[in-house]
Amino acid sequence: MDLFAWYFLLLGCVVLINAQITQDVTGVSNTTTSPDTMDADNVEKSRLGRRRKSGMRRGIRMLQNDTTSNSSLTPTPDPDDTTSNPTLLPTSINPVTPTTSTIPVINVTVCENATVADVVFLADSSGSISLANLQQIRFFLLTVVSGLDIGPNNVRVGLAQFTGAPFQEFLLNEHQDRDSLLAALNNYPVRRGGTMIGRALDFIRTQFFTESAGSRANQGVPQIAVVLTDGASFDDVVEPARRLRQQGVDLFSIGVGLTQVTELEAIANQPSDQFVFSIENFGVLQTLSEVLLRSVCKVIIDHGQVYAHIKARVNFTLGTNVTEVLQQFVLSLTSTFCVGCQVDFNATVTPVQTATP
Repeated sequence: MDLFAWYFLLLGCVVLINAQITQDVTGVSNTTTSPDTMDADNVEKSRLGRRRKSGMRRGIRMLQNDTTSNSSLTPTPDPDDTTSNPTLLPTSINPVTPTTSTIPVINVTVCENATVADVVFLADSSGSISLANLQQIRFFLLTVVSGLDIGPNNVRVGLAQFTGAPFQEFLLNEHQDRDSLLAALNNYPVRRGGTMIGRALDFIRTQFFTESAGSRANQGVPQIAVVLTDGASFDDVVEPARRLRQQGVDLFSIGVGLTQVTELEAIANQPSDQFVFSIENFGVLQTLSEVLLRSVCKVIIDHGQVYAHIKARVNFTLGTNVTEVLQQFVLSLTSTFCVGCQVDFNATVTPVQTATP
């Protein structure tokens, strides 16, 4: 054989060996990847890509961008954004700013009198939300909380996140001053996974809205929860939300990029135009800050006025020595007609005397 024949023979062997190696590697890859590795996070990403807003729905507050895109708010791909495994450890993301001095100050007049409440934020941290948009959520929470009168005897705030499982970030009694609270909001970790809102609603009911966690429901303090999500839940939300409302918690719901608002309505209190908000994308989330803050403060004030009225009427009519049976009857009647109201059987009320002719 001449030199050229040997050359082509050698080249053919190299090609055959390379093809066999490629086949072996591909075979290993195929055996280690199965449908079982496709978690709820991947399903959610696929569903997110098919979302498209269909327009205004009457009774739901909706906000959207004036333009279809905003380059300053478009998330950039993150090579370290491993979002497909809900069992991963929490991901750290940078605080919004080195300090909280650049957080917008919202002066809502109605909030000047909304000085006492327990507010729990339940934020979606599922894999369908990019790290850039999770920063938008962080900044939104910082902005809203900055407009509240934070203090141990004033407004207390708690935070939970949810994916396929709920996560306790901090309870109502953990950060009771403004600086500590803003620092906690500026540094909480990111959780990744699917979307189980119903499970998360039960979680905050049993873990946050309790006396040991800092709830002051037994003192007649308004109990409020704000749920923020970008996707439909993989579990039932109707019953968990009903249990929360029956416990006296006023529920707000915020949906981002959802084509259906039925689930948002099932979560929140009524009327929908006060408790349900739907926005097109995270780029307009910040414009919702003042609207939500005004609605929350209005509920706080309304709750306080109703509570004072109920307390006065019950004690004046029945006195303080009410039997247990009558107490249960009054509690049941009050919860039916006044969701979130509390009854104090031990308050002292002086009846107004009317002049006799």
